[in-house]
Amino acid sequence: MVFQWLNQMPAFAEQYTRARASQMEAYAEEIIEISDTETDVHRARLRVDTRKWLMGKLAPKKYGDRTRHELSGPNGGPIKTQDLSRFTDEQLAALETILGSTAEPGGGEGRDSETEGAGGV
Repeated sequence: MVFQWLNQMPAFAEQYTRARASQMEAYAEEIIEISDTETDVHRARLRVDTRKWLMGKLAPKKYGDRTRHELSGPNGGPIKTQDLSRFTDEQLAALETILGSTAEPGGGEGRDSETEGAGGV
């Protein structure tokens, strides 16, 4: 029901967004309070980690874990590339025959990162 309201009522959606931001600020203040006052280290870690986890789930763009993806060639080495800009039309046609028509017109612009990350050429 709440998610329908978010889509149907812009004023409610704005209030909801502000409330979620306030919730994140409250969690951040609680984390500081717990860190400064809790004497049981294990209990403090659990309480802090729980709030950090919630923040990461409720506001992943701001508080979520950042991931970094790196691509490498064989044995962790560099990926070998070939500059095709100096190839003749005949050489490019021969490559397309060998590889199939995997190349997109315009140098592959407009491809989304999920396609490329999922093994796109």
